[in-house]
Amino acid sequence: MTSHKSNIWCVSWDCIEIVCRVTMLGCIAAVGVSLLLIGCSKPDKPKPLKYNIYVGCNNTDQMYVYDADSLTLIDSIPGLGNSYSMVVSPDGRWLYVSVARGPVSGDLIKVDARSKLVVAELDGVGPIGHMTLVKDGECILLGNVLFFSAKVDATTLQDFRLVDDSLYWRDGPTMGAKIAVTTARVASPPGPDQRIRVLDIETGAVSGSYIPRLQSGEIISTYRVVLHPDGQRVLVLGPSSPRDVWFVIGDVTTGATLFQHWLAAAGGRVAISDDGHYAIVTDPSDLSRPEFTPLTTDVFDLTTNTHLKRFNEEDFSDWVYNAQIQFLADGKRAVLAPPPGKGGPFYVINLVTLQEEKAIWLPGDVPLTGAIGTGLRPKQ
Repeated sequence: MTSHKSNIWCVSWDCIEIVCRVTMLGCIAAVGVSLLLIGCSKPDKPKPLKYNIYVGCNNTDQMYVYDADSLTLIDSIPGLGNSYSMVVSPDGRWLYVSVARGPVSGDLIKVDARSKLVVAELDGVGPIGHMTLVKDGECILLGNVLFFSAKVDATTLQDFRLVDDSLYWRDGPTMGAKIAVTTARVASPPGPDQRIRVLDIETGAVSGSYIPRLQSGEIISTYRVVLHPDGQRVLVLGPSSPRDVWFVIGDVTTGATLFQHWLAAAGGRVAISDDGHYAIVTDPSDLSRPEFTPLTTDVFDLTTNTHLKRFNEEDFSDWVYNAQIQFLADGKRAVLAPPPGKGGPFYVINLVTLQEEKAIWLPGDVPLTGAIGTGLRPKQ
């Protein structure tokens, strides 16, 4: 009898042990499943970045801010009338705006895009025809309309220095701290002074050069020069005669002409996307000389060296006076606007579909466009 009870208790303890083991296995399995579910759960997606389009209005003293996706007006910044050119810092926090004070005078202003306050100002630099940020936003490179190039500290707008008073920088962007420069003024004769050099703005070292040439004929002056992001190619606008303007791509290592395209008498401004895929050439033309080919916009694919399309007046939905060019962050859309001080809408075009997306008029009765810029929307 005693042994029977003992066996019963033994069985009972065995059962308890089995139950405990099963229970423990169940808990472990449950914890494992929970951990697996936690591991499989998707993390919160980061919020997509927002971008702004900035368009100055020179007769209302405002800089208007548009959402780059919806192309709707979302804000304005006062006190930036007579803007001539601008650039936005990589983080979107700072706006650098050239403000004209007269035909040959002007200031460079640094504006906090969040507070809309002027935080620094550099007086007396004259109207800045074009500028770009180099060295990861530490330095601004300025191209004066009177043909000098200079650099200035982007934080304080101090330490103003000429890059070289004998060299003329035509347009950005740049490759790191390098820049494409030329000693040739407009309408100078062909020859050695037409040589375009790739110059390090810190050391002055030259890493390549190119003399614009055609397969048959000469480029007699350089209107615009842009260094490709790969640092090996330059994009050049220049005439072979008063009525024949060419878009040329040259190799600064070999000196060879890689591509040429005749633009008739067109060609006023050239810009390149940050990824080096697209180039755009606008021709605001001279409306006092109607015999010239007017108001055209040409788009090129630089990966294949092909001319994609010429936008003529009939390709736009409204009145056209395109001159300024700014690419949006995706590199597949671009903003086209009249030159500073002129009227007309600005356009957003799609470089994949090669179609206009929207024509936008600034607020006001007869708005006159100022500088344009694009950049990341600053965090509030």
